[in-house]
Amino acid sequence: ASGPPFCMFVAALFVSRRFNAKLVLDYRDEWTECPFDFVVSGPHDRRWERKCLGAADAVLFTTESHRRHHLDTFPQLDEQRAYLIPNGWEDKDFITTHETLPITAPSSVITISHVGNLAGHTPPDRFLQAVAELMHQLPEWRSKLRIALIGPRSQAADKAIRAFPYQDCLQVVDQVGKREANQRMQASDVLLLLAVPDLERYLPGKLFDYVASRRPILVYGAPGEAFEVVRKLGIGSLCSPEEGSQGLLRVINDLAQRDISSHQHKVEDWLQAHRRDVLAKSVFAILLTLLPANVVDARS
Repeated sequence: ASGPPFCMFVAALFVSRRFNAKLVLDYRDEWTECPFDFVVSGPHDRRWERKCLGAADAVLFTTESHRRHHLDTFPQLDEQRAYLIPNGWEDKDFITTHETLPITAPSSVITISHVGNLAGHTPPDRFLQAVAELMHQLPEWRSKLRIALIGPRSQAADKAIRAFPYQDCLQVVDQVGKREANQRMQASDVLLLLAVPDLERYLPGKLFDYVASRRPILVYGAPGEAFEVVRKLGIGSLCSPEEGSQGLLRVINDLAQRDISSHQHKVEDWLQAHRRDVLAKSVFAILLTLLPANVVDARS
């Protein structure tokens, strides 16, 4: 069973009992521990989550932080049944070469793009405020910097965009297809990843496509799973909102001068390990360990 919605976990619990079948729970997001409103928990959800975790033969989590948090939070779960199966990417979505393109020279226009959903839990307001402060303090950056926001937006995000004082420096594009989104990533100089503190245990799906696009990544917000990937691969920098416009300027200059092509082997190895077909094999390997030996022998 995969959730959300987590009524699937409860349904699978009853099905496994009725047919004496193995129960595998696949957390795509957290349930009662989810900090966001896209997962709604009622007064009985916590009790059902404990029941499901206690009965499960295997539980799959998308990040090590998710896995560790649930082991620490729910005594019904133990290390032997908790597995890490991260999200992944599809290489067929990228039709251009895997070469790392050079960033635009610092003297020309630098395009920073956010490609993907600007949902309520990833507001762009503090980032846009820092950009506005930078352009106010150093007016020459109005001709050197462009911010592209590509994809669907929440009402709060739209409000923050409309409040940005330098509209001529913005490019706002509604939702586009997956292939075009990836092409826009590859055409950008820097890719923007908004990382609020509540997202520290999460790896947003866009990060995989960001890495696959071979562009420098600006993580704006708090450290966590996402920035840890960027840091280990050597392909980006973190800027805290508390650093203000000067911190943002420092990171932009750092990314403009950074040659991420030297990390190409790390990036390629990471991408190959996170292809969806590779991850699917890992899931089936876990499922096979739950089957009786005679069944596994017959199938192999």
